[in-house]
Amino acid sequence: LEALRARWKAEQERAQKRIAEIRADPRERWVWQLEKRLTRHSYFSKISYTIERPDAGFVMVLQRPAKEDPGYAARIGAFYLPFARKAAQNFEQQVGKPAGLARQAGRELTAFAVLASKGDFENFTRFMQDPNAYSQRSAYDAQLQLAVVYEDAFAEGASIVAQHTSLCYRVIKALQHACLAVPGNRVGPMLLDDGLASLLPNAVESIPAM
Repeated sequence: LEALRARWKAEQERAQKRIAEIRADPRERWVWQLEKRLTRHSYFSKISYTIERPDAGFVMVLQRPAKEDPGYAARIGAFYLPFARKAAQNFEQQVGKPAGLARQAGRELTAFAVLASKGDFENFTRFMQDPNAYSQRSAYDAQLQLAVVYEDAFAEGASIVAQHTSLCYRVIKALQHACLAVPGNRVGPMLLDDGLASLLPNAVESIPAM
């Protein structure tokens, strides 16, 4: 009985601490809201994943691999994060600051998901509301505020570049959506929406893969 009471007390303290963080920090509130959206989502509610915080400005939703791998989250974060971070810097320097753009309330962070395989990604796209919001490699779900890619354990050479570029393309989409906060998946005419997302990742490919 004493052990049970101790567990209850520890859980209560953990919950109270988390509630205080959510109330005090808009970024933590955004993560909490993302967690709620994922638990209600037709795809994510059926898979096992973790929510990682690899960078102050990013959240990574990582589908658990089929085989237990203690270093998986760190390795995937190191593979994708430098490119996502550079894409965000390009957007801020070349678009955000010159245009006077700022993130809207409730869109404080940028999130991307890495699914475990191409098959998992294809299953996810079955639940996309906009068929134009995804390609063979990546997607941006406006309802989840989430860029989505998948892990390819056998990628090499040009395929690795394509993995990085695909994520950067969707990160730019997410940043446009966060700043303009308009309904739907597109922030305006296709020339603007796809043009910026296609142009800015091109300056990212020189980052050495990690």
